[in-house]
Amino acid sequence: LVLYFANKAYRGTNHIEVCDVYSNLGDVCMKLVAEYDHGKSKNRKQNDKQSKLDEAKKYYTEAQRIVQATFGTEHTKSKQFLSLLFIVDNYNSL
Repeated sequence: LVLYFANKAYRGTNHIEVCDVYSNLGDVCMKLVAEYDHGKSKNRKQNDKQSKLDEAKKYYTEAQRIVQATFGTEHTKSKQFLSLLFIVDNYNSL
């Protein structure tokens, strides 16, 4: 998180390195969601899981916005974030 705020303050919110931070934060949220599903976090409730899915969506959306603005919609990273957003949106039905 220190790196996140340092990058955001130093580089601005649209810099590609900030995109990597958003992506990593989204990945951490999804790891927590997976742990909820596999019983590693037994005391967690369904709303905690949904909260982490919402948080992951927020981070992946910001990362996708930066990549799309920097490289365009056809770039591989842009498509990757769209796939991750699809997974987040449809996680409970997959």
